[in-house]
Amino acid sequence: MSAAHFDNTAVAGATNPSAFGYHHGPIPNNNIDWLPARQQQHVDGGGSARTAPNVTVDDNANPPNAAVDLSSVNTGV
Repeated sequence: MSAAHFDNTAVAGATNPSAFGYHHGPIPNNNIDWLPARQQQHVDGGGSARTAPNVTVDDNANPPNAAVDLSSVNTGV
C-alpha cells in the first residue's frame, strides 16, 4: 500500500473515535497532570518521575477522569 490509498475523503472524514475507540491521534489525555498515588508520593519525597515505581493495574484503577478507549482493531499497523 502507498500513501495514495489513505489520501482520500473516506479516510479524511473517518470518525475518530469509532465504536471501537481511538484509532489514531490526537488522542486526548484526560488526566494530563495526574500520577498514581505511589508515584506521586515518590515525586513529593524528592524523587524523579523517571525513577518512580512501575505502575500497576491497581495504581491506574482510579484516575480522577475517565480514560479514553484505544482501538484494538488493526493493532499490527
